[in-house]
Amino acid sequence: MIRSLIVLATLGSPAFSLVLYLEEGENCGYGGKCRRLSECPTAQADLRAGRTPVICSFDALLPIVCCHPEAAPDLESDWATTSKRPANRPTTGRPSGRTVSQRMCEKYKQYVFREEQVPTLTFDPQIEKIDECGRIEQTLIVGGSEAKSKEFPHMALIGYGSQPRIAWLCGGSLISERFILSAAHCSNPGSKGPAKWAKLGVLDMKNDRGNHEIVAKIVERFDHPSYNNIQLYNDITLFKLENDIQLNPWVRPICLQTNFDFGQPAAIASGWGHTQWGGGPTNRLQKVKLNIVDNDSCNSSYQASIGKQLPNGIVESTMLCAGDEEGKDTCQGDSGGPLQIPLRSPYCMYAIVGVTSFGRACAQNYPGVYTRVSHYRQWIEKIVWPGQ
Repeated sequence: MIRSLIVLATLGSPAFSLVLYLEEGENCGYGGKCRRLSECPTAQADLRAGRTPVICSFDALLPIVCCHPEAAPDLESDWATTSKRPANRPTTGRPSGRTVSQRMCEKYKQYVFREEQVPTLTFDPQIEKIDECGRIEQTLIVGGSEAKSKEFPHMALIGYGSQPRIAWLCGGSLISERFILSAAHCSNPGSKGPAKWAKLGVLDMKNDRGNHEIVAKIVERFDHPSYNNIQLYNDITLFKLENDIQLNPWVRPICLQTNFDFGQPAAIASGWGHTQWGGGPTNRLQKVKLNIVDNDSCNSSYQASIGKQLPNGIVESTMLCAGDEEGKDTCQGDSGGPLQIPLRSPYCMYAIVGVTSFGRACAQNYPGVYTRVSHYRQWIEKIVWPGQ
């Protein structure tokens, strides 16, 4: 049985997703150590049950997995169920049991795969599921790198004006067949009028060769009822599309982060915004890994702004901050786009933890501020999945 499991890994099976780049014997989190697959009964049991072991590294073609002495806590637990929190953390946005968002996330994971009819010698052709996961776990946008095809299939461009001269000025995230999550300040930002269009399935704005591009009309905008354009709080909106989107491996929703805590010190931002302060937007979708910044440090960075726009400072229950000392950041044009974390389960899915909201000059050692999605879960669910 062990030999068959090893063959499964060496053939590039989707049974493995995360790669930690740790050596054999190193700690890999949750009390686990990196071990050979052949020496890890819990990882073998995971494979037999259809779960995805986390890979530390490879010895030639043989996987070194993150091995736990007993059933490993899945990263889904940090996303989907209650976890421990420091006593001083807010309690808002902490659901118990499975939420509507979690059930829908399980539903949308099916679109990671493409069905293909396989010819046989019988009169009954077989349907084979082809893995189309494009997620890349080596997460290296200012200071970022180019995204790959299908890596962020939930990414949306938000457009303003009339065809054929649509101005694509904001980002967003597809969260269902009909709705895109974005920032409220992207709803009606200025002289070009309200958001009217969404473009999905795009990697390169000027030269997309995948033929998966979808342009959809926005018919309703749901700004959060507590948002106003003077202060910077509750900067979150939902865009309803005219028709349901036909989901596929290139265009499929992102999961909602349902808990305040998400158990990871960093997250990934993505967008087509400016790659430097005062520069121009990029045609190619960019990604960047950003460290989560604690609320006290973030408040210190924005002390001079606490007043008319931030009278209560950075509110931890509804906002989170992320940045990088090496000059990595989101920038103009990234507004409304996602700050996301990869999930171990469901396979090949991300959870959106934040919506890009505001910051000072890009990559100037000030963290960016993101609207904390978990706080708004129930508001989102009531609009997107009523009656579920």
